[in-house]
Amino acid sequence: MINFMKITKVIGFSISTVLFISACSTIQVSENYDTSYDFSKLKTFNYIPSKDKKHALTIRQIQKELKTQLAAKGFRFVTANPDFQIAVYGGSEDKVSIQSTYSGYNYGGWYRGGYGGGIYSGSTIDVYEYKEGTLVLDFVDGKSKEVVFQSISTKELARNPDMETRLKNIKNVVTKAIRTFPPDLKKK
Repeated sequence: MINFMKITKVIGFSISTVLFISACSTIQVSENYDTSYDFSKLKTFNYIPSKDKKHALTIRQIQKELKTQLAAKGFRFVTANPDFQIAVYGGSEDKVSIQSTYSGYNYGGWYRGGYGGGIYSGSTIDVYEYKEGTLVLDFVDGKSKEVVFQSISTKELARNPDMETRLKNIKNVVTKAIRTFPPDLKKK
């Protein structure tokens, strides 16, 4: 005899899990900037050296992607006297998400050979553990040394990504992190 409730429960769990994982994998970005700052004067940049030796390779990969994308926006990388500098830092945190799904009631029904009675009621609880990464980019004025633009990006990290996936993720997060840099203050 086929247990349709069990099949429905398994299908429901699989679909809800896939939808949940897809929803969590988007990049969330929050930005803040000095509305009185003249961003139009910015032409050249470089990086504030990172003290994070543990993630030095990843930071260099992020800086390389920043350099590419900022060049496409008309900024030029220089080794001395930049108009602005970028500090790159971040981290990761273990997260847990718990979702409960109510399955409803089943009073039985007809099946081959007769009527099956009984009442079934239940719910499923899905526990999902993941690691969330945060990337912070501080854009610092070259003269005043004040932060004039900040972008904070968070995203669920892929588990054991290959190099191609890792670099694609870096490209995507940098694209979203600087999508509004420099801010167009004329629109305000």
